[in-house]
Amino acid sequence: MIGGLVQVKVNKYDPISNNYTGWAIVGKPWYENLLTNNGRDTMHQLCYISTAASIRGFGVIALSANSGSPAAGDTLLTTELSVNGMVRAEAGTKTHTNGTNQSVVEHTFTANANFTDVRLSGLFDTATTDTTTLSHEASFASVTLATSDLLKITWTLNLG
Repeated sequence: MIGGLVQVKVNKYDPISNNYTGWAIVGKPWYENLLTNNGRDTMHQLCYISTAASIRGFGVIALSANSGSPAAGDTLLTTELSVNGMVRAEAGTKTHTNGTNQSVVEHTFTANANFTDVRLSGLFDTATTDTTTLSHEASFASVTLATSDLLKITWTLNLG
């Protein structure tokens, strides 16, 4: 579950000494917070669905023939495919239904050449490779594509 902790402190003013008494924790040291349904819906819109230039979601799908495993420290897809129909693409379908904790980001790639061992996909916030953020990465069973083959990548995403 997405959430976190909140701490509340008070610093009382003493009018006699004209000073503050110092920060004191109110009640428990930490209180759990709750992600509301509307907050979750907005996060899905901002994280995955939005295509606005100022707030762009992670709706650009990329592919790789790299055999390495995804790692939390990855910032790009090693050996990212960038030719013959296998280039980064704004998802053809991006959906989120309010009241659910799920977004779908999907694109169908058309191979314009032969490809061997396509086995990795990632979600980015831009179609360009110079300034971009990799948000999600997944490996899958290796697939070989011939010219005109279609490869559909569907990301189903939950927040917490």
